[in-house]
Amino acid sequence: MKKTLLFLVLSLLLGASPATVAAQSDFREGFIINLLQDTVRGWVDYRSNAQNYKACRFKLGGDITEYTPDQLSGFGYENDKVFRSSVAEDAFVEVLVDGALSLYKSADHYLLQRPDGEMFRFRQEALKEDGSSSVNNRWIGVFNVLLQDCADNLIKEREKLRLNEQVITRLTVQYHQCRNADYTVYKSGKPWTRLEWGVALGAKNSSYTFNPLVLNTADYPYFDDAFNSVDPGVGIVLAISSPRLSENFAFQPEVHFTRSEYLSEISRQGVDTENRYTTHIQLNTLSIPLSIRYNLPERKISGFAQVGAILEYQLRAESQVLLERYVGAEVVSSRESSFPIRKNQVGVTAGLGITKPFKSFSGSLVVRYAQLTTPNQVTGIVHNSRQLGLYLILLKR
Repeated sequence: MKKTLLFLVLSLLLGASPATVAAQSDFREGFIINLLQDTVRGWVDYRSNAQNYKACRFKLGGDITEYTPDQLSGFGYENDKVFRSSVAEDAFVEVLVDGALSLYKSADHYLLQRPDGEMFRFRQEALKEDGSSSVNNRWIGVFNVLLQDCADNLIKEREKLRLNEQVITRLTVQYHQCRNADYTVYKSGKPWTRLEWGVALGAKNSSYTFNPLVLNTADYPYFDDAFNSVDPGVGIVLAISSPRLSENFAFQPEVHFTRSEYLSEISRQGVDTENRYTTHIQLNTLSIPLSIRYNLPERKISGFAQVGAILEYQLRAESQVLLERYVGAEVVSSRESSFPIRKNQVGVTAGLGITKPFKSFSGSLVVRYAQLTTPNQVTGIVHNSRQLGLYLILLKR
């Protein structure tokens, strides 16, 4: 039943998002430069670099045309990425810095073109199976020569340098600055790192199941099939992204606080007795979901998906059972701890949602499922926790 409900809610969320229908296209203001060096303005499909290296999708009026590198000199987006075709054979390359010393990015290389036309190719870093980097440090020597006359030479910190877009762009910019040469960084309006923060309000339906082994069933006659609770919660949310590298992905750590109460009543009939068990579980939970969020292209209402891990710490974990034993007209009652609940638990979480951007903040509605599976502190009892939550998240942009 819960899985069916989850499927229906997720389907409604996705169906409500027009971004999912148009997820394959995201046309933005841009331009193309034809082989005669004429600039034609229109709308360019905002796609991944891997796709843009191969072709450009351009819309003018109602017509959409796909251009290959042999048909255009270049294309770009307003105040954003620019691509050029005359640098690498049969491919577009992204122009990171345009100037006396031009820096380009291709599928697997950075290309640096000196004022005299000489071209250097630096393969992007790749990790070996043992986690070490296989990068060729020849690029450090090239920049060391280019920047040897600069007063503030970043190459001196060579042990901290890595061949990535941020570092190599910074060094190319430094080259122009120390020589007072003109240059253009097309993505200068985009920050390398963006931090958004906000709050989350919502509620979750959580289910605790305790499954004792067959040999232990008699020791725990008060176990029900499941303990359920629906509770409100509040949280703090961060979203960390790098718009220059990707507009789609963000790392989203969160901290939530929830108070939960679970109640179960079971009656066991004997020959001359009746035992009634009332189990009461109280939890004050600090939840820390850590997820990777994938955003569809931003529109008036767009969609996103996230997946990650969840850590939970029980600030308060009490579980008691009230036993009322009826023997004829006599009632004998006793109260005791039913079982200890482990304070630390880990699990996995996934969610789908829709988001609407406003001037200074964004609002998101997300449905999220989490499952935590950790044996509790009683040997022979498997303890599972499943959660289905609906949250409103407000993030300051």
